[in-house]
Amino acid sequence: MRQWRRVFHFIISTSFVFVLAPRESLAVILCNNLTGTPPPNVGYPQVYSDFRYIAGAGGGDDKIKTKKGGFNFLGFDPVNTHDVIVTIYDTVTELQLFSVNMFSGTGTYWQQPNVKTFKYRDPLSIFGVKKALIKRSIFTPNSHVLRNIVGKNVAYTNVPFPNLNGKTFVLELVDNSGVGICIGTDMPYCTTTTNRQRCSP
Repeated sequence: MRQWRRVFHFIISTSFVFVLAPRESLAVILCNNLTGTPPPNVGYPQVYSDFRYIAGAGGGDDKIKTKKGGFNFLGFDPVNTHDVIVTIYDTVTELQLFSVNMFSGTGTYWQQPNVKTFKYRDPLSIFGVKKALIKRSIFTPNSHVLRNIVGKNVAYTNVPFPNLNGKTFVLELVDNSGVGICIGTDMPYCTTTTNRQRCSP
């Protein structure tokens, strides 16, 4: 079932937060990996997407990178409990461009080197993602920031897409019973240059 929500953009100054009027277009946030039909949290701010390729988009040598973005999830634990699933798709056509599940549990690539840092490293890039970094605030335990996700040898599908369409970014944090949260936002401003496409909020 589709979850339709308007996307808000935020401008943060030194001491005030202004909420702008929603854009006319609607972002479709697809929470496909959670049980039931939970409403998504929309607005995941400041997510940037950047992918490069040599053999051509979808040629198997795409290098995806996303960065920034925050979420609140008390008890979040990708090392033992929560799969981290990232999906990116064309906002207009809803065709999936990329999806990866960075699984939790014993024997996976997640580690927690200190109380506020979760690191994902897969030197063989089996799932198309080489590394990821999530940090949480030591002052607000349920506040987290996705610092980056870096992949290589990725095979983007349905690309290159029209710049005017933009991308939609979805982050799902799911335990083994299918319970968790779904966060999404759109990246409507995209540019294409030689062997590279970038999108921003």
